Amino acid sequence: MLFFLLFLMVEIQTAASDDSEKNEQPQHA
Repeated sequence: MLFFLLFLMVEIQTAASDDSEKNEQPQHA
């Protein structure tokens, strides 16, 4: 259970980091 919570926190932090990078440097398709 503890491992699952830790994994979930990492996933959220990774998603937040990806969103920040996209907002700072928008990629033109």
